[in-house]
Amino acid sequence: MASKDITQYFEGHHEVEECEPDDTGERENNTNTRWTRCAKNPGHVDFIPIKDFSLSHLPAAFQDDDLYRLIKGIADLTVRISVKFTSLRRPQFLNETSTPYPCYNLRGSNLLRNGTGKIWRIDIETTDGDKTCPCPVCVKSSEPSRTWARVYVATATHVLYDETEVEKCECAVGYDDVTGPKESLRGWCMDGPNAEIDLAYFSCVTHDLDLAQNL
Repeated sequence: MASKDITQYFEGHHEVEECEPDDTGERENNTNTRWTRCAKNPGHVDFIPIKDFSLSHLPAAFQDDDLYRLIKGIADLTVRISVKFTSLRRPQFLNETSTPYPCYNLRGSNLLRNGTGKIWRIDIETTDGDKTCPCPVCVKSSEPSRTWARVYVATATHVLYDETEVEKCECAVGYDDVTGPKESLRGWCMDGPNAEIDLAYFSCVTHDLDLAQNL
């Protein structure tokens, strides 16, 4: 897609939740509070939490079990991305336009931002040789793990712009209701950002092989 066409996605169509500090200076991170304050709640009268979603919610012509299982499967591979840093390299404008680039005004700040992404690939590594887990914890450890999984995630560049933001992000898996996520993955490296089409690929590393196998 040409850059002149992508501007439509930045004129009110991008969505990143910014969590302002509360009276104590802590960032707002209470799930129930954020749910209540959400500008779409209660406006989204047709919103159906994924845990409540059933075959009967689909239009009559589309009440197909395969389609239902596909929707549930995609939901299981959807993650909430929480970012605790905004890159200094974020541009002021989108490409060569006058359209402001999202979160440019937050550059260098530690304001918590939330977005979403989709898991699209998983590589499980087990080795008896010299190769060990590349995550920051293992790199500094005298006993790095020799079993790990690399989880590849796709999102938008306005959610994660570059490596500095990936290293400060966390992906919540199983974030299906206000009780919060079941598991979380730490961001590791940026694999392929493309600001022109607002698409970014990045990787997370986990030692939880049961989670990796389930995904």
